Amino acid sequence: MAEEVGGGDNLTDLGISCAVFYDSDFDKYDFFSENGILGMKEISECSSVFEWAINENIPLLGHNIKNFDIPIIANEIDYTNLREDVDHLIIDTLDVLYNSLGFRVSLDNLAENTLGLSKSMEGIEAPLKWRSGQYQEGLDYCKNDVDLGYSIFEHGRKEGYVKIGSKYDEEPRKVSVSW
Repeated sequence: MAEEVGGGDNLTDLGISCAVFYDSDFDKYDFFSENGILGMKEISECSSVFEWAINENIPLLGHNIKNFDIPIIANEIDYTNLREDVDHLIIDTLDVLYNSLGFRVSLDNLAENTLGLSKSMEGIEAPLKWRSGQYQEGLDYCKNDVDLGYSIFEHGRKEGYVKIGSKYDEEPRKVSVSW
């Protein structure tokens, strides 16, 4: 996918198929897509989620949200300073683990080893499903990622650790977290 926009330095040009936000206080999802596909809100309307988070000081949780989701959404909704405006609110599980371990840990690795769950498909498949008109499959993938990310966060918050797998170890390794 990165090749389509001239490489990894241009990921913000990828555009958005859909965006899923979860409000754990109300156990409520907000769904956004280009052209309001599947009856979702227009992607431009997701700026209201960020405005609410900023005004109410609400954390924004995600796995690689800081360097992937936020820049792409900012570009899509023409919000130049979004990353700066929400940086203090972001809890990025990938970033936290990278800073602790010195290497990247995939969401699938965390989900499988911490929760015994897995992603519904490879990340590269979701935009391909969307482009081929399989909108519900793309949306389900995004929602599943949000659910996995939140469940991993909650496990780490409650238990004080998450588990990661490695080809070098037989058993998953516990990694202390304090998010």
